[in-house]
Amino acid sequence: METKIVLAVRGVDLRDDKTVSILNDQFPEVGWLAVGELVQAVIYTESSFPVGVAVALAQLIRAILPDAEVPRADEELVTIGNIADAVGVTHETVRLWVAGQRRATGQPFPAPRASINAGRAAMNVWAWADVVQWLRVACGLDPEPEVMFLSDREVAELNLQLATRARSRRRWLPVGEATDQMLDEVDAAASPTAEGSFGAPRRFMANAE
Repeated sequence: METKIVLAVRGVDLRDDKTVSILNDQFPEVGWLAVGELVQAVIYTESSFPVGVAVALAQLIRAILPDAEVPRADEELVTIGNIADAVGVTHETVRLWVAGQRRATGQPFPAPRASINAGRAAMNVWAWADVVQWLRVACGLDPEPEVMFLSDREVAELNLQLATRARSRRRWLPVGEATDQMLDEVDAAASPTAEGSFGAPRRFMANAE
């Protein structure tokens, strides 16, 4: 079973043909999706150490795209409308799931990760991984078959490692030396002993409104 890893990336413009060409050439296993001002880098891996794979990918992105930043893992926050569209049900059905008024088991719908302002009302958003796990158990639905997700602990570990490497990157180094250092870190994280190999390619390039 593969683990899905999604990284939030800044400084990558999917509307730029040169950038897209670099991404296709250098990252054949990675899918890229524009979501607002950020870009999601998506990869699937069969490694038993997915955090190492994610760190290796982040370092490679930084090495090849000097303007790019990888600040954190992306939890793929979704609204009721997003869930309905992904599963192929009505918004009302999802609203009833959330309210606990229509479900096949007593499993409660996952708690929202945040609430955001939407005009005069607040809109709840959920982590997609939480929603998928609930759908599998409570409804027998699986919008991402044979896919696992990073645990909350793994996400926290990954975010800590990304933050640590971002701080170390800010220390001044000559350009060539800095690039060599990042590539060395990529090789170390993606080495067989670190179990950091990427899985089979699932390529896509898309923009989201």
